[in-house]
Parts: sequence; structure tokens; C-alpha cells
Amino acid sequence: MYQIFRGECYNMALVSISYAAKYAGMSRTQLYRGYLKKGKISTVTDGDKTPKIDTSELLRVFGESKESSSNGAATVHNVPLRPVTPSKTDTESTILRQKVKHLEELLQEKEKRLQEKDERISELRQAIAVISYKPESVPVEPQPQPVKRGFFARLFGR
Repeated sequence: MYQIFRGECYNMALVSISYAAKYAGMSRTQLYRGYLKKGKISTVTDGDKTPKIDTSELLRVFGESKESSSNGAATVHNVPLRPVTPSKTDTESTILRQKVKHLEELLQEKEKRLQEKDERISELRQAIAVISYKPESVPVEPQPQPVKRGFFARLFGR
């Protein structure tokens, strides 16, 4: 879960209501009635729509536990505070980003293939034009045909 403050994104360590109650040394019911319903502690809903409490809220209301100041780790009654795993929406958004990236790569590949196909079609049209080239024929002037002479004209030589 991320919190945006003054345009910057900060990672929040969220814990469940049960862990928060153990940290405070009370039951969940007491935590709900005494702090959550009265608005003394705010909750955040994560991707699974389950309420979570930011560890900074616990430190603000309850302060550091005596055990955490002695050994450096925040524990109450031997229950270590641990941040919640990334929410379902975070993993879904990561998967969706990967899918979008993959689809963009496929789109670029298809556009490249389409451009190559168009170039190939252009080359083939040029080849067809060269093959089917027929030069314009020059009109030939008809030669005058000799006048036919009859049989007697040829016989007597006229």
C-alpha cells in the first residue's frame, strides 16, 4: 500500500487488526470500541477490502513498546509486527503492466510485418509492370500494291 504525501509516494507498513490489538496489549473488541469507532486510530482498506492499520498510527497512539526499545524489534507478547504482503491489486497491476508491454511488442511486430508486406507488394507490382511491358507499335505505312494487270496485258506487254 502506498501513501501519497506532497506528491511523493511512501511505502506504508500495514498490519491487521489482530496484530494491532496484540501490539497494544488488548483484545480486538477493545481496540474497535475504544479506538477505531471513536476515530482515534484510522484504518486503511487494502486490495482485499480488509481493514489494516498503519504502524505509524500504532506508534502515535500507543508509543513504542518496552520490549521493542530494549532489543530493537517491535514485539509485544512475543508477536513480531510484520508488514502485510503486497496487496492483490498491486500484483494485478504488475501483471497487467506486463501484459500491456507484451501486447505493445506484438503490435510493433505486426506493424513491422505489415510494412514489409506493403513493400513486397510494391516490388511485385513493379515486376509485373516490367514483364507485361509492350512497346507501342510504330504504324507501318502501307506500300502501294502493284496494279494487277490482266492476262492479255501481260501477254502483249502493255
